[in-house]
Amino acid sequence: MRLRRHVILAGVLAIVVGSVVSGQQPQRPAAQDDVLAEIRGLRADLNRIAQETVRVQLVTARLTVQEGRLGTLSQQLNNVRQQLAQSQLTLAPFTLQLKQAQESNSEILAPIRRMADEVQKRDGELRTQEAELERLITSEENRWMDFNSRLEEIERALPAPPAR
Repeated sequence: MRLRRHVILAGVLAIVVGSVVSGQQPQRPAAQDDVLAEIRGLRADLNRIAQETVRVQLVTARLTVQEGRLGTLSQQLNNVRQQLAQSQLTLAPFTLQLKQAQESNSEILAPIRRMADEVQKRDGELRTQEAELERLITSEENRWMDFNSRLEEIERALPAPPAR
């Protein structure tokens, strides 16, 4: 009985293979022009990909440099703010001594006033520096956002990855 099944199965298989082979027409070899056209298309695709890669690398490098600038400016701003806080701490005792000297008409009024004026002058310089650094940070953040949006545009222009 098993042998019979195998014989029947082999016969069916022979019939199917025979009909498939007889139904196929021989394929013609690809023409040289078709191959050349395909190679030219591939070359154009490779050139376009190379150009896009360079663009992405340039924008990424600019974005990295911009992040470095922002980091440096932020550190400078933090330093100025720390100096400003120290200046306020330094000014407080002079202000108190100046007030006490004015009340007692003391002779030490002039040196205290000079010291307080110097600290206030430095304080004004630090505030100016702080404002300038805040302006620079805002400007650099805007440039960073511009570079980031360019990268997003490039990313949107890239073809979707093939489904697996």
